[in-house]
Amino acid sequence: MFKTKQFVDVYDFDLKVELVGVNEYSAVIRWIGPPSPEQKYVSIFRIIYYADDPNSIQDEISLYKISDSFSSPQINITSLYPETQYKLWIEAYLRNGKKIKSNVAEFMTEIVADGDPYAALPSTEDGEGEGSEYYYKIMVAMAIIACFALVAFLILLYFYMHQNITYTVTMNKPSKESKKNGANESTMFGNSGYKRDSLSSGGNVEMNSVHSNINGIN
Repeated sequence: MFKTKQFVDVYDFDLKVELVGVNEYSAVIRWIGPPSPEQKYVSIFRIIYYADDPNSIQDEISLYKISDSFSSPQINITSLYPETQYKLWIEAYLRNGKKIKSNVAEFMTEIVADGDPYAALPSTEDGEGEGSEYYYKIMVAMAIIACFALVAFLILLYFYMHQNITYTVTMNKPSKESKKNGANESTMFGNSGYKRDSLSSGGNVEMNSVHSNINGIN
C-alpha cells in the first residue's frame, strides 16, 4: 500500500497591494504574494484605480507591467489629483491562463503645499517604473506577436496555393490509357509496313473474289 502526496497548486497564492508613499500628484504602490521568481508564475500585472470622489468621474484607469526579474514589484502612479480619495487594486494574469485579484487599497493624495506644489515622493529601494515604459513594452510585445502571426499566415497561404496548382495540373494531364491508344493509332497509321500488309492482304481478297466469280460463270 502507498499514499500519494497532497496536491499543491503553486498558482494558488494571495496577492496583496501595499502603499509605499503618496504626495499631491502621485503614489507609489508595491505588491507581494507571487512566489520567486515572479515571472515564472505571472505574465503581466494590471494596476487598476479610480478617483472615489463625488465630484470626480469614476472612470477606471489601468496600467500594465510585465513580470520580469530586472525590476522591483512596484510602480509609480502619476497624474493624480490633489486632495482626492482613490481606490486601487491589482490583477495578475498567471502563466496557467487564470487571473487573480488583490485586495483593494484606499488612499488620499495630499493637499498642495504652498510654494512646493510638486513635492517629491519618498525614496524607495529599487527605483520606480513609469507607466509609459510599460506601455511601450506591451506595444513591442504585441508587434512581435503580430509579425509571427503574419509569417505563419503567409506560409499557410503558400502551401495552400501550391496544393491547388498541383491538383489542377493533375486533372488536366492526359491519362495513361489515352496516351496508349493515341500511340497505337499513330504507330498503325505511321508504320509503312502496316500499309503494305494491309494493301497486300486487300489485293489477295480481291483476286480471290474474281477467281470465284469466274469459276461460277464457267
